[in-house]
Amino acid sequence: MAKLSAVFGGTFDPVHRGHVESLRALLDTGTVDEAIVIPALQPVHRNGVQVSGTHRLAMLRLAYANDDRVKISDIELSKRRPSYTVWTLRALKHAEPTKHFCFVVGSDWSADIDHWYRVWEFPSLTHLIVMNRPGSRNSVLAHKYFSQASNAKDLRRKHSGLRFDFSGPELDLSSTAVRERLAQSDSGPWLSNAIPSEVYDYIKTNNLYQ
Repeated sequence: MAKLSAVFGGTFDPVHRGHVESLRALLDTGTVDEAIVIPALQPVHRNGVQVSGTHRLAMLRLAYANDDRVKISDIELSKRRPSYTVWTLRALKHAEPTKHFCFVVGSDWSADIDHWYRVWEFPSLTHLIVMNRPGSRNSVLAHKYFSQASNAKDLRRKHSGLRFDFSGPELDLSSTAVRERLAQSDSGPWLSNAIPSEVYDYIKTNNLYQ
């Protein structure tokens, strides 16, 4: 059956263990075979990022350094302008037209699917993997565009257009909470559990989020 490649995008401002462990769970369970992690230059529908793309790219490389299944891509950072996800998916599909891509989102994001730019194009480009998160909203709107997969193997049989729900680690973390702790110069156990140690050292060395 076809190889599956997860597409995991976001600001990663900064990357935290919720990002790392969720993607690792997808890979370790065999739901997908590989992953492309794509930091955004500037999300179109969100407030600005706090640190540069160069720093966020470096932190991602540190966070996933020991996992050769994960590729960190600068496809959006290199554009030097805000990018819509559909543009990135088109570029990935153009580069590897036979590969099955799986766009990974949290259930809170999928609940807003009607607001995604050119959302009707997504089912022809990718599957959708919805990561269930603590306290997140129901994402029934995704069914307007994606058919429900009965199991992960369906994602390999069909080229695109399926939605698969995945229950990963229940880590109630957010980059916002991490930034707030860093701004307070918090060096307690919460932060050491929330951020990979290499990322924490990088943040401190470069005086980020102060």
